[in-house]
Amino acid sequence: MNRQVTKAPMFNRVARFLLRQLGFAYFRLQVDGLHRIPARGPAILAGNHPNVLDGILLLMVSPRPVRFLVTEELFFHPFLHWIFEGMGCIPVYRTKTNNGDALRAAVEALERGEVIGIFPEGTTSDLGRMRAVKRGVGLLTLRTGAPVVPFGVWGSAEAYPTGTRLPRPRPIAIAFAPLVSYGRTTLDPVPTVLLQN
Repeated sequence: MNRQVTKAPMFNRVARFLLRQLGFAYFRLQVDGLHRIPARGPAILAGNHPNVLDGILLLMVSPRPVRFLVTEELFFHPFLHWIFEGMGCIPVYRTKTNNGDALRAAVEALERGEVIGIFPEGTTSDLGRMRAVKRGVGLLTLRTGAPVVPFGVWGSAEAYPTGTRLPRPRPIAIAFAPLVSYGRTTLDPVPTVLLQN
């Protein structure tokens, strides 16, 4: 059964403000290139994923609300679910019957002019280097024409090492690169079966 996510604009604004104050104070966040995120219209933020903190960090610093694609295991985590749901994040179901839900929701959000966040590796790169990237970013930008804003995260793995209960107050840096625009393709790159109910 698909579980619907209810977007809560007021919660989004309040949560982003509180998370931002906490994040900059606790992690001494250094951010560069925020002006590269378009002020309006659809956009896809895509970057490396060294740690589970990364999505929350991007929610903190982005000047616009970001709807991140989050694996169902993390989205429904008992302690983090309220944050992800309140921020309008999109759960990615790994089951065969539901694996098109996230892609369809992301396409719809981009067509409404929203910002989507995605980690092309599909999981955290806890190997100390990026894993092979998946095709989600390419499919979304070619289908919708939305530009891609690449970003990099450094220090999140050191701030929240695997096996620790709470993040440590370590410096974290996030940088956004110039956007890349591919344009909408005349051929639909997204298999129709993935967008069907």
